[in-house]
Amino acid sequence: MNPAARTVLLYWRALAGAPEGQARDLFLQGALGEARYARIRRAANGKPYILPAEADPCPPHFSLTHTRGLLACAVADVPVGLDAEAADRIVSPLLARRILSEPEQAAYAVLPEEQRSGFLLLRWVLKEAHLKRTGEGVSGNMARLTAMADGRIADAAGNTLSYLAADRLAGYLVAAACEAPITLRWR
Repeated sequence: MNPAARTVLLYWRALAGAPEGQARDLFLQGALGEARYARIRRAANGKPYILPAEADPCPPHFSLTHTRGLLACAVADVPVGLDAEAADRIVSPLLARRILSEPEQAAYAVLPEEQRSGFLLLRWVLKEAHLKRTGEGVSGNMARLTAMADGRIADAAGNTLSYLAADRLAGYLVAAACEAPITLRWR
């Protein structure tokens, strides 16, 4: 039985002109509100969270991603992970063993050459979103995970670890991961 679906709000802005740190801070203040932004802390594993407050005892969970020209933030009522990359990014085939599980490597091996980089990029973005949701980050072992065709990240035994949603936005591939099926809402 699947858990109840969750709505994940996605905020995004093109990065143009402002230094990245300053743009990120202003962006998060707008997406989360100034009071919540002021309470952002980092867990021991580096995952950011919003410190609860008396007037806001259950603040939302969020995940931030940035890549060449884009800032994006996912906000949900449960832990969420978000990743984005330029859709035209070329991923080296040398990374296939680091990114792909054994079943994915078999599928990759029979793809036409022109489809391989896109296949790797999609799995990279999906798996990084999951690893950000759990707090493991990119240090987590991507090859132990399989991005399933039904929108889940599974371990080698087929156990569901996250539900995924991916979308394209303004030349970017964006993926979110959550503990339940996801509906994305762009803001």
